[in-house]
Amino acid sequence: MKRWVKGFLISLSMFSTIPLPKMWEKSALHWVIPTLPLVGLIVGGLWYGVTRVLMSFEISLMLQAAGVFLTPLLLTGGIHLDGYMDVVDATSSRAELKKKQAILMDPHIGAFAAMALGVYLLVGFAVVYSLLEVGVDLLAFVLIPVWSRCLAGVVLLVTKPMKKTGFVATFHEKGASHHVGFLLFLLLLSIGGAYLISGLDWVAPLFAVVVSGTVATLYGIRQLGGISGDVCGFVIIVSELCGLLVLVTI
Repeated sequence: MKRWVKGFLISLSMFSTIPLPKMWEKSALHWVIPTLPLVGLIVGGLWYGVTRVLMSFEISLMLQAAGVFLTPLLLTGGIHLDGYMDVVDATSSRAELKKKQAILMDPHIGAFAAMALGVYLLVGFAVVYSLLEVGVDLLAFVLIPVWSRCLAGVVLLVTKPMKKTGFVATFHEKGASHHVGFLLFLLLLSIGGAYLISGLDWVAPLFAVVVSGTVATLYGIRQLGGISGDVCGFVIIVSELCGLLVLVTI
């Protein structure tokens, strides 16, 4: 089996709840992050499929929206949401850098994380409900997770890791930054697919994903002293929510 395929399967097993046999091969680890957008494509495709199924049932729009909103969280096991909560908890403490990093690594949920979760769930549900209510083309569900993961992958590969050891540092040690070109290629490919599907209508959501994700990245790095898996999760959650917010307004 080719290494990039193994790397993709490792990425899929790490960043989704899709059942797969245990697979861990050191030589394929440098393909885990470059293939992250492909994981996003699978998550997005399943998200769209589940949405179409739920819309075919004669149930209230509120229940449909709840099911649609929860689908990507269930498909990812909440791994990115966990990072979002950890980053908010750490940065909201306004403590010195070392204390923030300690809070980031703390497995317990803090008050700021709980509030951030509430805000995300409330806004996310409201946005999805509005999307279903106005009848927006929901094929964007397929590509928004791809865009967010392309951005998060580039950020992880080109930014100084928070710690010199650990999962994120592994990719820098292996010189995996050359995979940035591959991620940018996937991003351009997905943009081309968006244009073929919906013309220029999806330019605004794509712009929102990229801009909000970049701002979230700069904020996380400035507050926490480098990139980490939690910061990448924060970037994915924020950029996807902003993309959906813009989608509902066009």
